[in-house]
Amino acid sequence: MMKFLDTTRCTISTLSPVHIGCGEDYYPTNYVIDDLLLHHFSEEGLIAALTPAEKIGLSKIGDEQGDNGIRKLQEFIHSKKDKLQNHATHSVSLSKELETFYKSRIGQTSQRENNGRNVNNQLNIARHAFNPYNQTPYFAGSSIKGAIRTALLNNNNNERLPFPVNEKTPSNKLQQHLFGHTSIQSDPLRLLKISDATYSHVDNLHSAEIRFAVNRKNKPSKFEAKGLNQLLECLPAHRSRALTFDLTFLENRWTLRDICNACNEFFVPQLEKELEMLQTLNLCNAQWAQSLEKLLANELTDAFRENKAFLLRVGQHGGAESNTLDSVRHIKIMQGKGNAPKYMDKPTTVWLAADNKDQNDNLLPFGWVLVEIDDFKFDKTHEFLKNYAAKDYALQTRLQNLAMQRSESLAKEQQKREREAQQEAEAIEKERLREEAKQAKVAKMATLSDEQKLIFELQADFQADQNCQANGVLNQKLVGVIKQAVNWSSE
Repeated sequence: MMKFLDTTRCTISTLSPVHIGCGEDYYPTNYVIDDLLLHHFSEEGLIAALTPAEKIGLSKIGDEQGDNGIRKLQEFIHSKKDKLQNHATHSVSLSKELETFYKSRIGQTSQRENNGRNVNNQLNIARHAFNPYNQTPYFAGSSIKGAIRTALLNNNNNERLPFPVNEKTPSNKLQQHLFGHTSIQSDPLRLLKISDATYSHVDNLHSAEIRFAVNRKNKPSKFEAKGLNQLLECLPAHRSRALTFDLTFLENRWTLRDICNACNEFFVPQLEKELEMLQTLNLCNAQWAQSLEKLLANELTDAFRENKAFLLRVGQHGGAESNTLDSVRHIKIMQGKGNAPKYMDKPTTVWLAADNKDQNDNLLPFGWVLVEIDDFKFDKTHEFLKNYAAKDYALQTRLQNLAMQRSESLAKEQQKREREAQQEAEAIEKERLREEAKQAKVAKMATLSDEQKLIFELQADFQADQNCQANGVLNQKLVGVIKQAVNWSSE
């Protein structure tokens, strides 16, 4: 039985790409793309990478108003890609097709509106929720808890509702009925605490990639849903035991067994149905889908039965069915500009992860993750994940070398800046001492008689240059002073 304040450590493996938004984007003014990598840099990195002349040029471009200024700024940033890579905070992998897409649009005008105004390609890329200190993606505890909440609500949805469910039904009304609470303060899930899931892959595989999200019909149709696409930073698929989080119960209305059962009863049939649909439409790699189906039917089924693991779907583009309850779905289906939306019990399209915005095969669904609890032999599951991450293992050495080169380059630049700063400080100090000596000399001379001034200057010249040759300047000065001294008074 679950004990009060009982905490369970869980690990997450990604079966497909995941995107959990954070409200921040990569902009083409703070990244460059080169050789299948996006290199992100901060404003400080941009300034550090540019020469004084380039900074002046950037400032002039920044003064330009409108679309032309934006286009020139994008072109300028892209032209400095070789320099900026060394000042990047991190690099993110992407496909050749996406790099081609970027290069074809950077600094270009995408279209012209009816009023004649040019519209620049924004090329913004939505970022995954990330740790600002090391730039690695993470899963917010609220995202995990939201998926669990949906499964528990669906598990309780076993009776006829006393009210109709439609687009006007408040979400909290349905939840309060199913959980039997009347306010946020009495919501039973407030006593289930889930920490953020931090990224910590055992083989240190890179934690992010850039993908197109493309919209496709979920049944055969001659009218393909092309044209809708987004650029997203994702935590990649096939990351074995890549994230960890803590699940803590502050009371025992639900046990860990209850959560496992509810999640698997809700999400496993959805994954099986989606795999079947993707294969029927030839949208995914058949071998990948069949391998995952085999795991679901064997090793994972055993783990689910023993409550050692459960399936979740998290993040954006996880599908309306994964965010709504069986038998009460009321999904909004848009009908195009100027037409009223329809409401149905199932969606008509699916969002899939792609390397190319026009891709129609080898696509992957979004959001599927496996949560493991305690010890269980998932040998076949993790072999499957590692095999399909082979290209990422091949890329990892390159990313590690790049990070090392970047670190060495920045260290050399730092050493150069420190040397230059020291030389500048020494020059300033030398000038200060020279000026100080000059002022002291002026002050001293003001107190001397004419004869004493001649002797004082002769002593100063001797201290500066003691090479007293017969025909030298110093010797000539000495002779000159001696001749004058013949006429001096004894005083």
